[in-house]
Amino acid sequence: MPITKKKESNVTGYLASFCFFIPTLAVFLWFRNVQPTPYMDEIFHVPQALNYCNGSYDKWDPMITTLPGLYIVSVTLLRPLSYLTKMDVADICDISLLRATNILFTVGNLWFLYRLQKRINKYERNISNSRYIMTAVNLASLPLLYFFTFLYYTDVGSTFFILLMYLRYLEERHVSSAIFGACAIMFRQTNIVWVVFIAGVIVAREVEKSTKLESHITHSFVLHSITTAIKSVLTHIHKVPNFMFLFILLSPYLILLCGFAIFIYVNDGIVVGDRTSHQAVLNFPQIFYFFSFTLGLGVPFLITPSKVIAFLKACLRNLFILAILIAISVALITNFTYVHTYLLADNRHYTFYVWKNVFSRHEFVRFALIPMYLYAGWSMFDSIDTEPGTYLFKIVFFICIMASTVPQKLMEFRYFIIPYLLARLHMRTGSYVQIGAEFILYQAINVVTLYLFAYKPFTWPQSNDIQRFMW
Repeated sequence: MPITKKKESNVTGYLASFCFFIPTLAVFLWFRNVQPTPYMDEIFHVPQALNYCNGSYDKWDPMITTLPGLYIVSVTLLRPLSYLTKMDVADICDISLLRATNILFTVGNLWFLYRLQKRINKYERNISNSRYIMTAVNLASLPLLYFFTFLYYTDVGSTFFILLMYLRYLEERHVSSAIFGACAIMFRQTNIVWVVFIAGVIVAREVEKSTKLESHITHSFVLHSITTAIKSVLTHIHKVPNFMFLFILLSPYLILLCGFAIFIYVNDGIVVGDRTSHQAVLNFPQIFYFFSFTLGLGVPFLITPSKVIAFLKACLRNLFILAILIAISVALITNFTYVHTYLLADNRHYTFYVWKNVFSRHEFVRFALIPMYLYAGWSMFDSIDTEPGTYLFKIVFFICIMASTVPQKLMEFRYFIIPYLLARLHMRTGSYVQIGAEFILYQAINVVTLYLFAYKPFTWPQSNDIQRFMW
């Protein structure tokens, strides 16, 4: 019986996942020998997971800010192992097996990234399966995401459920999509933003289908285009049949949003612990930091001669709009820049050195970077073009990027993982040269960060404990 093309591509995906798993497991075992004890936030997460392994679900460390999704998954995965080994869950609940939870998540991430590409890029022609596989491997080894595979952190699991939620949405399985969205929120409450994102994209798709919005939008006149888009949305939603159809599509997500609203009311906020260090602010420059982050990791796709020339031409054609954007950027940087005490005090994180050696070198530096911010943002949104009718999608995506980053007082690259992956997934697949350059860039960063973590430890004057560099 001949093997269908779909089954063949799935077999290739499984094989790639296995090939990705082997070196990841090797790095995991090496990392365990380097750092066999809890490090950084693990000093909170590991004891809390041990409480769950012991069945002490009523014990909670007030320093933990996220919901217990990670601990619940770990205990659930340990139960079959407990049954096979005839040992109690509490007896096998050690740091190595807890960290190993993320190994499963990271392999799952690769598979979902592969499947998502095939769904998102269905309008692209003559794209070989190998390019999807290579891109999935690249994104699964995204430096920040890959590094935290080897620590007991929530990032990899959070990403796993966001990707699964998005995949289920694209497969039009909205109930299961909302369920996996709830799982993502159990790992990190701010993932509610990406539930809203899916709801917004559903509305955007229906508007574009019914009004043929893209046909009368001209990208040269940005403000007019946005106004036209908003008017079209309002016109569409006010049609009763469309509203009812939208309501049915959105109902699983609306139920989840209502449940989350109740949680915020009962909890008196979104954070479950250490509230003094995690207060929401309007830190608008976070969007500029995200654009810079995206530009740095997306160099092969976002910095090309054709893009640079197109950007310069767009600036010359729209000098008035350019002046407005520069003025807005200056105002946001001047009035809404927040610096968290953690950023200034903790020299274990790379962001400490970014702030110290770049942003703090001279006050003018913050403003001198505005042209780069504008290019990075323009290049990213210009590259998001995987199917017809993406203009409203870009608006929804930008709003959600702002919602997920701006309220954060701390400049933390981990907040950028999910929006970066979504942006990258919605770019065109790229050539083998671009994908290969991306692979080399990511692996070089991974090697350097793991090397610095393992072989460049240091101590603080007031403590003999070993400290290590990390994201």
